[in-house]
Amino acid sequence: MAHSSRAKLRAAVTGEPYQLAAEWIADHGLAGGLVPHAQLPAQQLAEAAVLVALARPNVLPVLAPPGTLYALAGAEPSLDQLTLRPAADYAAAVLARLLPAQAGGHICGVPLLRTGKATNTTISLRLLASGMEGVHLSIRATRAHRLQAERLQAEAGLAPLWAGQGAGGGEPAAWQDLARSLAGSQPRWSQALRRPPSSVQPAPTGAHPPPPSLR
Repeated sequence: MAHSSRAKLRAAVTGEPYQLAAEWIADHGLAGGLVPHAQLPAQQLAEAAVLVALARPNVLPVLAPPGTLYALAGAEPSLDQLTLRPAADYAAAVLARLLPAQAGGHICGVPLLRTGKATNTTISLRLLASGMEGVHLSIRATRAHRLQAERLQAEAGLAPLWAGQGAGGGEPAAWQDLARSLAGSQPRWSQALRRPPSSVQPAPTGAHPPPPSLR
């Protein structure tokens, strides 16, 4: 298969721009596959937690713009690194659903998730949970989107937990509960998050919806 055809296929599966797909293939080759699975269990768990938070945001409404996976238009997956690509004008809304916040003793978002270094195009994400130090997540968003996300949470009556340096009250226990609920299914959630255009967006029913189907 020609190099351009491989890049087009990867871009179609991941939703990333063709040029990024072509650069990824040039840099990494195909040893891990055209769209590699996350190899480390911690990376799989982190990615699964992200998709759960978008599928079941609790206080905030579910994001469901057509042709997206909970407002994610694409992703940029490597073996143990993932960058999320929100749909146009949805970066702040996606961040508001991922970053942990509290309302009435209930924690929304991904417990213990924090933002890291921010550039003009990307914000790194990290998890304070034990054993998650090697996780590599980021999102195509800016500092302005981060401020907007904080406002969106405040308007919904949520108190952000991610602004502090340490863990907020109840976050470690909430993370452990989430991790236990995902035991055995995190690879499937992770694979779906890495292929937004190829993943079916299910209706969010029950404590956690079933992992999206992969075509």
